[in-house]
Amino acid sequence: MKKYLLALLVLVALFPLSAEGGFSLKSQVVQITDSFFAAAQEGNWEEATSHLSEDFKASTETSELEDYLSKEGFLDFKEGQWPSRSASGGQKALSGSITTHSGRVIPLTINFIKEGNDWKIYSLEKPSSGLTETTDETQSHPLPSGAEQMELVREAMHQFALAVNDQSMAQFHSYISHVWQQQFTIEDLDNSYGSLYNIGLDLTVIDNMEPLITTVPTITEEGVLVLTGHFPSQPNKVYFTQKFFYEGIGWKLLGFNISIK
Repeated sequence: MKKYLLALLVLVALFPLSAEGGFSLKSQVVQITDSFFAAAQEGNWEEATSHLSEDFKASTETSELEDYLSKEGFLDFKEGQWPSRSASGGQKALSGSITTHSGRVIPLTINFIKEGNDWKIYSLEKPSSGLTETTDETQSHPLPSGAEQMELVREAMHQFALAVNDQSMAQFHSYISHVWQQQFTIEDLDNSYGSLYNIGLDLTVIDNMEPLITTVPTITEEGVLVLTGHFPSQPNKVYFTQKFFYEGIGWKLLGFNISIK
C-alpha cells in the first residue's frame, strides 16, 4: 500500500494537474511564439511566416511585417511573460508582455487559430500608448485611438477613390481584408460600386480633408470596428460607413458604404 501511494505521489509530481484550459507550463503556443520571434530576429522570414495563419499571410506582406516588428521593438525580443491565457474551441490567446534585450517591456496580445493539426498566429496586437478610450472587457481588441480611426478612414477612402478613377476594383480588392476578399470577387465589387465610374467623380480631392466621425465608434461582438461619419467637402458632403476587422498586425477593411449629398 505504501509503495502504491509513493508511486502515485511520484506520478502527480511528474504530471501536475492543470486548470488553464488547455495550456501547459510551456504550452505549444508559447513555444510557437518563441520560435516566431527567434526566426524573425535572425531574418529567417520563411521560418517566421511558417508560424502564421493563412489569413495573416494573405493580409500582410512579409516586408510590412518586418517593418512593424522593427518599429515596435519586437526584433529585440528576449523573453515573454503571459499571465493571461485563454482557450476557446479552435482559438487561443496569450496576453502579457515581452521584455527586450535592452530592458524595454512591451505589452502584447497574440491570438492563435487552429489550422489542421497546428496552431498558427492569427494576429499580433500592441495596445496604443498614451491616453485611450476605455473599452468593453469582452472586446477582443481595444478601440483604436481617435487619430488611428481617422487614418483608417482616410486610407480606405483614398484606396476607393483610386479604384473609382481606374474604373476597376482590382487594386481595391487587394487592399481589403482577406475575409472580405474571400466573400467578394473583383467583379462583385465592380458590380457594387460601378455606378460611380462614369459620372466624373474624383474622390481624391478629399485626400487632405479630415473626416468627421459623427457616431460613437463601436466594436461588435464579432470583433468588427464600425466607423460612421462624413468628409466636409463642398458643395456636397461625402458620407461613409466603414467596417474593419483585425487581421495580422492591424485593422483591415471589411465593409464600405458611401453616399454623396
